[in-house]
Amino acid sequence: MITRRTLLTTTLAVAALPAFAIENTVGTREEAMAMAKRAHDFYNENGREAAIAAFMDPADTRFRDRDLYVWSMAFDGMMLAHGATAALAGKNLITMRDVDGIPLTANAVKVAQESGTGWIDYKWRHPETGEVLAKSAYVMKVNDDAFVSVGIYLP
Repeated sequence: MITRRTLLTTTLAVAALPAFAIENTVGTREEAMAMAKRAHDFYNENGREAAIAAFMDPADTRFRDRDLYVWSMAFDGMMLAHGATAALAGKNLITMRDVDGIPLTANAVKVAQESGTGWIDYKWRHPETGEVLAKSAYVMKVNDDAFVSVGIYLP
């Protein structure tokens, strides 16, 4: 016999499933920071060329997970690797601005050079949906020449 309490508990549990499923499809700040640290360490241990190849490999789950991916840039604005948009690699994006005019590349370079690590905020096209969304990216200086970054899409 199904009681009201059992029915209510089951209904609440089923209603929570879509939120749980959505929540697990996007990366968190902590996961972005951890991926950036992995990318930082890999870059320093294996060198620039190996890091670029790994960051650009869509099958390398160390540097790509759900909507999280690594991008790496030289301090002059040259995109070394972009895990979601390979066409950006090899382009100088120092003057790039988001849809609201925020100089995201210059901001990322500034954080890396001045603080070593930190967050920047901007808007970016989601690689799966194509929708322009608010995003925060964790920037981590690798050496005197470059940095790595991993961003999260904000709700």
